[in-house]
This record gives sequence, structure tokens and C-alpha cells, in this order.
Amino acid sequence: MNILLYVSKDDNLVMFCCNYKVECLWITSLLSLLVKYYSCFAIMAGDENGVPIDSPFLRIDMLGANSLFNCVGGLEITSNDRLFYASATAISKNWLLTAAHNFDLDENGVVDEQITVKFNLPEIGVFGTDSFYLYPEFTGFSGESIKRDLALVYLSEPLPDIVLYPILALHPVVGDKITLVGFGKSGFGNYGYTVQANIDIRRIGFNTIDYFEYDNKTGLPVLCYYDFDCPETVGCLGGSLGNDLESIIAPGDSGGPILISGSNEIKLVGVSTFCKGYGGRFGDIGGGVIIEPYLEWIFETIAIEIPEVSSFFLMQSGVLILLRFIAGKQK
Repeated sequence: MNILLYVSKDDNLVMFCCNYKVECLWITSLLSLLVKYYSCFAIMAGDENGVPIDSPFLRIDMLGANSLFNCVGGLEITSNDRLFYASATAISKNWLLTAAHNFDLDENGVVDEQITVKFNLPEIGVFGTDSFYLYPEFTGFSGESIKRDLALVYLSEPLPDIVLYPILALHPVVGDKITLVGFGKSGFGNYGYTVQANIDIRRIGFNTIDYFEYDNKTGLPVLCYYDFDCPETVGCLGGSLGNDLESIIAPGDSGGPILISGSNEIKLVGVSTFCKGYGGRFGDIGGGVIIEPYLEWIFETIAIEIPEVSSFFLMQSGVLILLRFIAGKQK
């Protein structure tokens, strides 16, 4: 297993949501016996023997550049000579939205030194990154800071016109069907992880929001939670959407979007950041940060003047996102 473990302040075992390439420690043999809390994850398939038939392969987005989700890409992150993967969503030609902890391996609330990040959009291209902006109140993946686990990334060059950007929407409600997209590990709900993360392979899954955690200052929902139901619960209140639909995130999906998708558009309502349970098995719980309380920060950040970029282009990008947000709000 390619994971990195540490013990948190409350003595819970924690696995960073990114998919680290590190040596396996003896303690990983105990993971199946322990309840774990993760900071990032990937898209899981249903029961290997369930109906309808499902597998990690069948969860792959085969449409590539023509996908409705072509704005979701894989992050290849190198920090202090360590390579790991995560996910992100392009919200304009030059800006990505993802999870802050993807760039904060040492848990001090700031971007790691000597970090390089590449953004890969399957069948579209690989793009470099220039700068990283963590939400100001993010201090590391612990405590109240988990609610602020957001980051914006400025790309080195604009994305091509083929990319379809999401509408930045207001918070969802309990019972909403959500779409999860990422480049992390995969496997079966009755086994756990069996497939490694790959930044060239985008997978898609679905779930239903079960409940929210609210912000003490604003009263707005800041975290959403959903559980990974087994196919036997189809038709039950709060049960599975179906063996070939129900899913949960896994290592490498961290920073990917939580979407509400329609026939020809997608609404971005959150960012996948955490999961807890037994490593991608039925009964695990996943979730992420709701973006509504942070829209003002997003708009202010993308208006920051970047060297060698015209103010007209920045204004154009900001107005485009704002208009799409307003459109989403009106719907």
C-alpha cells in the first residue's frame, strides 16, 4: 500500500488524501482492523458480485476532451522530492480550485517549499502552475481548519477553449444527488482499494448528501457528509443509488469537485477533502468543503494582479465566473 500515516492530536490514525508514493510501514497491516480518518480520497466502484455489474474500469470517464467533466484534472505534485497525486477543477482559463492540504504536507498551514505542480487534463494537455493561494484561515488539516480546506491555483498558461467550466453554485440541500469526479485510487466496495491512482484516468461516481456541518460564525453549511451504501439498501430510505452508481472518494481524489450535474451543465457546490472508515468499503463516510461561504474569497483572489497578465484578462475571467455564479443562483 502506498500511503503515509501519522497520528493526529486526538490519536486517530490519519491518511492524507493525496496518493503518496512512499515505503509501506508495518502498521499498514493493521489498517483493516482500525477505523481511519482520511484527508483525501478516490472514486470507488460497487460490489464486485453485485447487480448491475460494476468495476473500477466501468467508472472511467471515456469521453476525454469531450467529457462534460473535462474541467476536472489530475494534479501531479512534487514536494521535497516526494511525488503524489490529487485532483482539481478548472473554474476559468487560468484558475483551479482544489484542497489546501494538497500543498501543505508538513501541516503548518502554508504552501510547502520546493513544491512543483502540474495540472493534467486527459486528451487536452498538461499545464504548469505559477502560484498557490490557501484560504487565509487554513492552518493545517485538523480541528476547525478542516472547514477552510480550500486553495486556488494560478496556471502558467490559459487553458484552451474546449474546456467547459462549472457554475459556482450555492449550497446543496440534504438529499441532493451529487457527482464525484477524481483521479485517485479505486476498487470495490466489498474489498476496498485495488487500483492505484493515475492522473490520466478520470473516474466518476455518485452519492446523496446525508447531512451538513455548519459554520459557527456564519451559520452556513461548510462541510457535507455522505455514506457509501451497499447495493442491498437500494430502495430503502437513504439507501444506495445502485451498485453501478453509488460511490465514495479515495486517495488521490482530494481537491476534486462535488457537483450537481444536469443534462448539459454542472454546478460546483463543494470540494472533496476527507473520508472516514475502513479504506473505501461500504459503510465509509466521505465529504468535503461547501464553497458558498468562500465565494467572496474566491472572487477577490482571482482579481489579484498576476505579473505579465493583463488587467483586462483578469477582469474578463472574474466577470465570467461571477456571471456563471449569478446564473446558478437564479436557477
